[in-house]
Amino acid sequence: MDLPVILNAGQDGYIVAECPVIPGCISQGRTRREALRNVREAIELCLESRAEEGWELASHYDVARVKIDGANRVGKLVSAARNLRRVAPAKTSRSRKA
Repeated sequence: MDLPVILNAGQDGYIVAECPVIPGCISQGRTRREALRNVREAIELCLESRAEEGWELASHYDVARVKIDGANRVGKLVSAARNLRRVAPAKTSRSRKA
């Protein structure tokens, strides 16, 4: 099973990793590798407890990018975009569990 993960630079210098198809499934790490390992563990724990909690994972989702014109006028958006480009380019490994 492949799930999307968003990586972003946290204010504390850690890398924040979030799985947007599982609300609240978020983790972090000092490095990209550690953040991905930690969020993979968080995803697995969320999936294990979903039956008990009564929620289902979406059977289908689409990942798209949305261009926002004029975003460069807002300094915070530009900073966030720079951090994302710096963190996101490398490929991730797939989890062995499905």
